Amino acid sequence: MHDPSRHRAIRRGGYWEEKDELSQGDEVKPVIVVARRTMPANPDVSAIAETVHLEACGSNYMLELGQHLRVTREEVLADHGSLGLYRERLLLQALKRRWFSALTDFHSKYLFAHRPPRYLAHLIQSVLHVVEAKLRAHSEMFGTGPGVNSNEVPLAHSEMCGTASGADSNKAQSGWTLGGLLDAGFIKLVLKGGMSLLLLKLQALKLLPGGVSDGLADMRPKELSDVDFVLMIGGEAAPSWLEEAECFDKVHQRCTELVESALLQWVSDLEVRTSSSSMQAHHGGCDDNFRNFTDLFAEAEGPGSRTLSSELASRLNAANARLRHDLRRALQSEGLSLQDQEQQQQQQQ
Repeated sequence: MHDPSRHRAIRRGGYWEEKDELSQGDEVKPVIVVARRTMPANPDVSAIAETVHLEACGSNYMLELGQHLRVTREEVLADHGSLGLYRERLLLQALKRRWFSALTDFHSKYLFAHRPPRYLAHLIQSVLHVVEAKLRAHSEMFGTGPGVNSNEVPLAHSEMCGTASGADSNKAQSGWTLGGLLDAGFIKLVLKGGMSLLLLKLQALKLLPGGVSDGLADMRPKELSDVDFVLMIGGEAAPSWLEEAECFDKVHQRCTELVESALLQWVSDLEVRTSSSSMQAHHGGCDDNFRNFTDLFAEAEGPGSRTLSSELASRLNAANARLRHDLRRALQSEGLSLQDQEQQQQQQQ
């Protein structure tokens, strides 16, 4: 969507700085942290500091990573080779999460916070539509027997089919499509996380008397959260075959593939729509549902490039500074300092 040769912010020495053009030496190289059991999605900096106990106590110490996840020194070494590399990867993962939060705040400010609520509502609705449409279009049948596809045995009927309360007997005999599971409520795409909590807080404040609502003004969200969804499979009245690990895993895997494909298609469609909207805008026919995206892209590629780049660099630098501050405090609680960790890293390398 954007010309990669234009003004941007680049990372140098742990901080971001503005550059009008990229030189050959400024080539950006991705850093990939492979998902492993010992690598939590959102590690707390305290876990980085507490890795010192893995060295001091060896196998006798269990590192707490949150969400009931505990790992041993042997597991860490098996996944990462050294404790020094493990700390580096934990730090990169923590930094990635901080940057994601900074990017969310940046984009939500320009795409939604200063726009009418209908733009955010349309975004959520469009994501729901594209995901559900992708699931409904998939014709594969499930629940026709252990590992049996209905294309191979059209009328297979076994205990694996199951019958939910009120389910159509023909549907039970011929299996279930993802669309059928969606219509029956056994697959649900649910808005979750900070955005749903934000909406609940706003609704709760509206229901309170004016004086009480004013007294709880601090509860009012100051910024928008990111938009998170969870695809829920099963439920209390779901077909019994969904309780079987093999069948559930198959449905889960197919849903994961289809959701990823649907979201990639959503992004591709957004590029087309905003491009078309940009052309139509000159003739007064811009698609208003995507005007927030079109305006931001036009600003980033035009007169607002330097201002937006400077603000984004500032937000990312602030995220770096907060992480460094939090890490310093976590290390101090263990009687360590950043200098101690840097020297230890150099010795291990």
